[in-house]
Amino acid sequence: MSELESYRKPFETALRLLLVRWLQWSYDEPIHAFDLSFDCANTEICISLLTDREPHLIKRGLTGLEEPWPVAEWRLTGISRSGKHCFPDAAELVHWMHAQGNRAVPPGSDPVKFDSQLNEELKRFFFEVATGPVILHELRRFRRAATRLHVRVHWFFEQQPPLRYALE
Repeated sequence: MSELESYRKPFETALRLLLVRWLQWSYDEPIHAFDLSFDCANTEICISLLTDREPHLIKRGLTGLEEPWPVAEWRLTGISRSGKHCFPDAAELVHWMHAQGNRAVPPGSDPVKFDSQLNEELKRFFFEVATGPVILHELRRFRRAATRLHVRVHWFFEQQPPLRYALE
């Protein structure tokens, strides 16, 4: 079992509660996409939702799903602002990320590859949580029947393609 597995349930709970809060706030407004972006070195996890009412996108004439996704213009919240301030349910995961991001690179290892391996492991972990039954259930509550909901997980300094899922 991966060390990350012990953080799955608390992180899933933090993410579910965030989505429940957003559902109440959005008044049944549909979402078109859900983005989970992160970086271990900066100890940051950001969740973004693309809705029908994104004023900055509307002004620029964008749909929000252009490549690269302009998530800075979406509804955004950080699960972590720093290693010290974060959602209580995600606190232990954020502290783990901070420790991993600051660990010493083993002698003879390539620092870039060392960083990439850690962030790729986190990307798979976050994707499994974001596309698991608990989170997909909450995401389905936002959408209208005709909407295709896109889910994406990516590391801010992506070397590989982001992981994507389309909820029909």
